[in-house]
Formats: sequence, C-alpha cells, structure tokens
Amino acid sequence: MLFAAPALARQHASPLQLLVTLLAAGGAGAAGGLVHGFFGDRLLALPRWGPYVWGVACVSAYMLALVLVAPAAFGERLVAGAADLVLYISLSVFFGLAMGFGYARKT
Repeated sequence: MLFAAPALARQHASPLQLLVTLLAAGGAGAAGGLVHGFFGDRLLALPRWGPYVWGVACVSAYMLALVLVAPAAFGERLVAGAADLVLYISLSVFFGLAMGFGYARKT
C-alpha cells in the first residue's frame, strides 16, 4: 500500500480501482486477523518465543494475502522474482518480530 496508493493517485485511478485497492488492503488485514483468531492463543502460549512467532504469523498472513490479490487489485505482481521474494520474507519476519516485541512488552 505504501507504494500502490501514491501510484494510483498519480494515475488518477478510477473510483472502482480505488475501491478494489481498499478491499484488497482490508482483505489482507482480515487474513492477519484470522490467523490471530484461530492460532493466536496457542502461539502466544508458547514459552518465551510465543509473541514473536505470533507476530511473524500474523504479518506473514497479511503479506501473503497482499501478494495473492495484487495482480487483481494493483494490476501487477508484487513478487516478480527471487529477490522480491527474499525481500518480502525478510520484511514479513522483521515487522512480525517488531509486532511480537511490542506485544511482549505490553504483557
């Protein structure tokens, strides 16, 4: 979304394209929420690493959902090659660990 929204704004996207983009982002958020809902308690109960595993799982579900809907929503693939895949996985793990760290500090 960080790169897609400004690109859509510059292209004077149609209202339908903007709606599809918002639905894609909402669907990706729902995917992360579903992982939290179905597996959150079990992952958070893991000793010591639970919040971190939980964070990586939720962020990875969100990112995977974006990768899957990107061709329909944005008109192009977000992961086109091996370098993109490594970057996507790295960012998913990084932000998942950051999310888990924030949750661990809260509890």
